[in-house]
Amino acid sequence: MLMLIVILLISAHQLLICSMANFLKFLIPLFLLISPSVGFAQQNKILDSLKIELNKTTKLEEQVTLMDIISRTLMNDNVEEAEKYGKELIQLAEKSRDRKEMVRAYISNGLRCASVAGAKDYAARAMEFYEKAKKIAAENKLYSYEVSVLLKQAQLQLLIPDKEKASAYVDKAVSISSNIKDDSVQVQIKLSSGDIHIAKNEKIEALRSYLAALRLAEKIKNILLQRNAYLKLSGFYSSIEDYDKAIDYFTLAIKKLDESKVANKIYQKVVDINSVGGLYAQKKDYGLALSHFEEALKLADSLNYEPIKINIYLSLLNVYIDMKEPQKSLEFIESAEGTKVKKFFANFGMAPMMDQAYAIIYSEMGQLDSAGKYFDRSAPFYENNANLSMQMYSFMNQGTFYKRKGDYQKAIDLL
Repeated sequence: MLMLIVILLISAHQLLICSMANFLKFLIPLFLLISPSVGFAQQNKILDSLKIELNKTTKLEEQVTLMDIISRTLMNDNVEEAEKYGKELIQLAEKSRDRKEMVRAYISNGLRCASVAGAKDYAARAMEFYEKAKKIAAENKLYSYEVSVLLKQAQLQLLIPDKEKASAYVDKAVSISSNIKDDSVQVQIKLSSGDIHIAKNEKIEALRSYLAALRLAEKIKNILLQRNAYLKLSGFYSSIEDYDKAIDYFTLAIKKLDESKVANKIYQKVVDINSVGGLYAQKKDYGLALSHFEEALKLADSLNYEPIKINIYLSLLNVYIDMKEPQKSLEFIESAEGTKVKKFFANFGMAPMMDQAYAIIYSEMGQLDSAGKYFDRSAPFYENNANLSMQMYSFMNQGTFYKRKGDYQKAIDLL
């Protein structure tokens, strides 16, 4: 199954842990960088409005906030302009010499690049921005920001993955947090600690960390942190294949979203419905999975915001392949929706990921010559540009292909 990672402004580094299907192993970084958008057709209008607001304000904090939103929103469909605003944001903050805003500017650029962490160059750039932010925060005793950066670095390392480095970042955050009297920071640390335990296959410790985070979030009555704890617990139970409990916790997370005062939460609701559908797909309840994907698409259509649909299109592609219906998968990837997905990844220089999708589909159809052609086309990207997780999934896909082809030694070597 396509591994789905959704990074959201309102629940940073939310990791949706998906089980792996028998033959399709991708790690695809997707993102919705700004929740309070309204409609793809209206996105330019919104961006224009934000830019007008940016030109009007002379307050540095507001300028940084607006440029952060603009640059990360643009990553959905105009990477070049997103880069331009990212650079201008850093220049603005640096010239101000306001250390807090300098930290915020580098964090913004780190998050922007981390949203495409599947590609090694983006992951490396994200880490460079985070390092600069952390250095400024540490030198100026901005402890909350320093902890925040460390936790973001830990999450980035888990995507690469390097669990030991991730663990070291969390340990450092724990040490620095002694300088901060803020329970919300402790909740975030406990959630990140749980992620480290999951990565190390320390399931009992992970559960304890997530439950401790939930209890503290409930104590301080922080609805969004409670939601994040429920999402982590959903991911935990998904990782041990207790999908009913995973769905229960995700349902609780959705209720917390409803209780929150997040602006335009309907956009997050689309992502949530799609994610619950993914859990049903892992449970092999394909009827309910498709029902949720269709519901998510219907809601997304009402918003007229195309980027939010990419996750759903991939979910549909996942489930068709998992249902052993490669012809449907091929028809979907060749459809107008599939073309949008291909264009999306091409924007980030990751078009070979879709080549591998074709390879897997043709392999399932028994068209091994076509599958081999697409595997060959995707190979240089996975060898040179993909992170270790993606390389691993690529080897698994190719191993399955060579097994079908009867080249058992090559299959064994790849697996």
